[in-house]
Amino acid sequence: MQFSYRAARLPKNPDLSQKINAATERLHDKLSTFNFATIDISDYNKNYLFQDHLSNLTRTLQKYSYILSWALASTKRPLKDIAFMEYGGGIGILSLLAKEVGIGTVLYNDIYPVSCQDAQEIGKALGCEAQAYIPGDIDEVIEFIQKEKLSCDAVASYDVIEHVYDIELFLNKLKQLSTGNLSIFMSSGANGCNPRIKKALTKLHHQHEYEDRLNLWGHKKRDCLQSFFNERKLMIQQYRPQYTENLVYTLAKATRGMMKQDIHACINKYEQTKILPAIPMGSDTCDPHTGNWSEHLMDPYRLIEILKENGFEATVIPGYYGYNHSNLKNKLSSALNGSISLIPGLGLKIAPFYSLSGTITKK
Repeated sequence: MQFSYRAARLPKNPDLSQKINAATERLHDKLSTFNFATIDISDYNKNYLFQDHLSNLTRTLQKYSYILSWALASTKRPLKDIAFMEYGGGIGILSLLAKEVGIGTVLYNDIYPVSCQDAQEIGKALGCEAQAYIPGDIDEVIEFIQKEKLSCDAVASYDVIEHVYDIELFLNKLKQLSTGNLSIFMSSGANGCNPRIKKALTKLHHQHEYEDRLNLWGHKKRDCLQSFFNERKLMIQQYRPQYTENLVYTLAKATRGMMKQDIHACINKYEQTKILPAIPMGSDTCDPHTGNWSEHLMDPYRLIEILKENGFEATVIPGYYGYNHSNLKNKLSSALNGSISLIPGLGLKIAPFYSLSGTITKK
């Protein structure tokens, strides 16, 4: 089975592509035949696994083989000598593939400890366990890397950067994951350059900002179910119970996209200056308890500039459409992928995701 995207632009490394495709086929067989009822993982990741991955496993593995191909494209070392990190790994599909392809040191990370535990259980069960499962944010990852005297050759992720609270700070710290050459490839489905995606995510932002969510099976316990706007109002009322309802309302509007400590800082500044903060433009919002953005619509070219400021050679690469169960949709996907490959300027406007691709060489 061929797991590369139809009509997609891939790194010019046939040997690596062949190895990754063969590993992807083996992983497909493992995942499609394994009885996940035999292992103890959370309801959240059971739901995530079956709804987001196993329901169209070919498309999932196309995406991750594509990401791994680009992440390793500029790494000249043998696979057995490479240290690879999956950042924000969820259930760890990319880590599984990295182990299956024969990468010597595979490190998995996720900010949610439950996902770290579940990913390790899945890795053990499939015979693709990573060398380490690191819970925490970028600071905890850097601390682990330095403590263990490790150095990453490549770091990759999918649907992570659009949830990072302070993306500029995060990108500024990435180079600390390596003492030598480093390649990053971080993909995001929150492609605001694509009008269709932007419209859908703007609607999602409004829902998270103003509507409560049900506590359904598979809910991620870390995530807030109450509307973010009402949560911020409650935080402000608790911090300054003497404020009028109108002032609380205004400050709650103005602090959209802030965590609790930043909301408090905003209030302190208001009390010093008596100037109300401006209400943010756009629809983006985040969980005020965790800072987890609801699919943050960011300018990928600005993110590339941040990487360049940190010594990376970096570019934006449009993503591609994967396999569908419908032949008609597959033909449409192939046509769209051809357009994405041939017309880079147009590509990002029709692509389902974008990727930040960067390399840094340390002398």
